[in-house]
Amino acid sequence: MRFLAATVALYPLVAPGSPAPEVRVRVEPAQTRVAIASVYLELSDLKVEADTLVGSFELRVPLIPSKDDRGTLALPMDAPLEQCLRPGATIRGLARSKTTDRVYPIACAVGPDGRVRIAVTTHDRTLEFTSRYTVLSSSQPSSTSRIARSTASTTPS
Repeated sequence: MRFLAATVALYPLVAPGSPAPEVRVRVEPAQTRVAIASVYLELSDLKVEADTLVGSFELRVPLIPSKDDRGTLALPMDAPLEQCLRPGATIRGLARSKTTDRVYPIACAVGPDGRVRIAVTTHDRTLEFTSRYTVLSSSQPSSTSRIARSTASTTPS
């Protein structure tokens, strides 16, 4: 009987012709430091497209605005999203700069309690940001997202 009730409850989500809910990953803004300069990272909501998380990024360096950058990122997934976001998992991909036309490796290491460590490797260093993420669905109101302060660190490469 439970199986039948669960099947009936899930039918509208998978019924032919019914749109699948859009799943997004929201990553809160993060900050790190390079010497005396703060570096801020903001990501758009990441969307799942053909087994890849895609979105855009913006890096801001208020002390040296010529170092600001923006572009797109793609993080291929080798498993369903819920498995890729389990603590201990790492999703690797590429960030493509629209400013400089360079491509940078990016790695997102998932930690406990909705935390993620984002490492962006540039030509001269690796920027490491620590933030929080929330998985959102179009069937959920956006007020369910968590907002938390981010912490960050930098390691030379």
